[in-house]
Order: sequence, then structure tokens, then C-alpha cells
Amino acid sequence: MAVRRRRLAVMAGVLVALGGVGVGGYFLIDSLRGDKQPAPAPSIVVHEQAPATQDLGFPVFATKNTTRVAGPDPVADAAGVALA
Repeated sequence: MAVRRRRLAVMAGVLVALGGVGVGGYFLIDSLRGDKQPAPAPSIVVHEQAPATQDLGFPVFATKNTTRVAGPDPVADAAGVALA
């Protein structure tokens, strides 16, 4: 029984080692080819003006734990309330 476990452990170790050698060889051969194109430079966009703020309006009604703000854009309303 102990010999069987030891043999299984040795076989598993050999398989892991062979897998490591295979993966290492793959990356070594891939890096030695050198036929890859360099990655493109990232494009940077700089906005000169800050975006104009929108008028959120007065809260329509307030409940016990919330305040409701009506507006045409729910995302802008939520951002305005979060920044208030």
C-alpha cells in the first residue's frame, strides 16, 4: 500500500515536472521567434473644459428616508445627489 502511494506521488511529480518543462519550452521558443508586432501606443484624450453641470431642480417630495429628485437624466440626477 505504501509503495503504491509512493509510486503515485513520484508519477505525479514527474508529470508536473514534464508539464513545467513543456510550458517553459513553449514560452522560450515563442520569445525567440521575434516576429511579433509591437503593441500600439495608447491614445490619450485630454478634455480642456470641465463638463457643464446640469440643473437638477428642486426635490419633488421627500419620504421618511429618501428625497426624490426629478430630472431628464437619471444618471446625472444620481450624480448630483451623491455630490450634494
